[in-house]
Amino acid sequence: MKRTVLITTLLLATSASGVEPTPAALTWATSKMTRWTAPGTNIHVESSESAEQAQERYESIAKDAFEVVFDDQEPALFKGKNGKLKTWATLLSVAHFESSFRDDVDRGIGTKSRGDHGQSWCLMQIKLGKAVKGKTNTRINLDTPYAKFTTKMDEGFGGEDLVQDRKLCFKAALHVMRTSFSMCKALPEDERLAAYASGTCDKGRQSSRWRVGKALRWVSQGAPSRNDEDLIQKSEELDASYDVGLLND
Repeated sequence: MKRTVLITTLLLATSASGVEPTPAALTWATSKMTRWTAPGTNIHVESSESAEQAQERYESIAKDAFEVVFDDQEPALFKGKNGKLKTWATLLSVAHFESSFRDDVDRGIGTKSRGDHGQSWCLMQIKLGKAVKGKTNTRINLDTPYAKFTTKMDEGFGGEDLVQDRKLCFKAALHVMRTSFSMCKALPEDERLAAYASGTCDKGRQSSRWRVGKALRWVSQGAPSRNDEDLIQKSEELDASYDVGLLND
């Protein structure tokens, strides 16, 4: 019961922020994603997905990552007026490097959807171990801004939870990334994901530079705005869109 209530509470929290990217921001994000990995060209995918279906899923991925990052309860990885934008780009960059946005990884289906010999889960490939009787023995707690891991089966979330809810996957990854940034704060900014990539700040520095560097270059090359607030679809715009939809029904 305790864990069920926790899951319900968290999922309600992640969906209650109600923020959406502007059309320009969404187009910017998905255009980069499709350049990194063209829809429908993923390898080892144990599912049938057309290029059109993949494009729709890419847009959904970008929206889910945006909603998690732009939640007021989630601190950005970077400082400044575009810290959330950089964080959003970094989340998507890491997803690209970790999973290439593959459908089988996204949904956790098939024998090749989990890396590290079956131990890493969801688009962000968070290492929680192999599933035993459908659940991973390592759990991740998300009740603070920083990730905490436990082996208590009635606490936190397992890999099986992360592949059932993509926002939960992104939220867990963001907490692990924030922990890595804190652990590796003495390193240059683009190397602070070293612990995320390798478990320590001594290793994984090159992997961090690839992931963070790609995201920051992406932001510097044609971002729709350098101000986080300009990327959020305003409530009145959403209301107007909803009204038009009702008229067209």
